Amino acid sequence: MDQEDFAANEPFKIFKYTVPAAMEKLHIHNCLELGLVIRGKGIFYIENKKYNFKKNDLFLINSTEAHRAKAVSKTGAEFIFVFLSGHLMESISGLLQKPSYFNLYTLTGPTFKNIFQNRDVAELVNTIHDMYYAGPTLERDLAKIKSMQLILLISNQFKSFLKDTAQGRNTFSETLARTQDFINQNLSRKIQSKDLARISGLSESHFRKNFKKYLGLSPNEYILQRRLREAYILLRYKKISPQMAAIKTGFQNYSYFFRCFKKEYARTPSETSQLTGQ
Repeated sequence: MDQEDFAANEPFKIFKYTVPAAMEKLHIHNCLELGLVIRGKGIFYIENKKYNFKKNDLFLINSTEAHRAKAVSKTGAEFIFVFLSGHLMESISGLLQKPSYFNLYTLTGPTFKNIFQNRDVAELVNTIHDMYYAGPTLERDLAKIKSMQLILLISNQFKSFLKDTAQGRNTFSETLARTQDFINQNLSRKIQSKDLARISGLSESHFRKNFKKYLGLSPNEYILQRRLREAYILLRYKKISPQMAAIKTGFQNYSYFFRCFKKEYARTPSETSQLTGQ
C-alpha cells in the first residue's frame, strides 16, 4: 500500500499527473482518491472492474481498492487528482452530524461504479487546483474550505449508495474503515475475526454479520482477498520470491498460499514473478 502522509492542517492533496501509455503498476492508497480526466483517453482498472475513460470523466476510488491505468496515446492522459484523508472525512461527518459523508471513504464492491460525470464536481476540482497553487496562504485556506464543499458534492452524486438504511449500514461505516485499516497494516500477522470485533467494539457475531452485509464477504474472505492482492503486487512488481511473498502477507502454510493464489490468478506465484513489462 502506498502510504500518503497528511499534515494536520492540510488533510488533502491535489496535483496533476500524467498517466503513461504503458500500464501502471497496481497500487493502493490509504485515502479517498478523486481523479478528473483533463486530457486524453485510456483504460482504468479498479479491482476487477475495467473502465474506458475520456476527458471530463471522474473517478472515485477508496482506500482498499487496488487500481492502475494506462493511456491510449503515446503522450499520455492527464488527470487532476485529489487525495482526501480519512481524518478529513471523519471531521466533516462529525461536524455535520451525518455519517453518510464518512461512508464515501468505504464505498466499494462489484455494484459500485467508480466512474461518473458531474460538471459541478469537475469545475470545483479545477478551482481547488488553481487556488491551491496560486501561492498566497489565503488561497490555500480557501482551497481547504472548497475541499469540504467537494465532499458534499460527491456525497450528493452517490446518495443512492449512502442512503440511510434500517440495517445500520451508515453507522457501521466508521467501524468498517477502522478494521480495514487494521487489516491492511497487519497482513503479515495472524488476524482473527474476534480481534476485529474487539477493535469495532461489537460482539463477534454482530460484527461478522454487518461486515458481510456491507462488503459481500466474510471477514476471513476479505482478509484472504487482501493478502492475495498484496502478494500479487509483491511478486509482480517487487520481484521477491514466492516464499517471501507468502510470509510477508501472513500465510503460514506455503502449499495453502500456492493453491489460493493459483485459484485467484490462474497462474502460479513463480509464473507471476517472472512476468515482464507493466
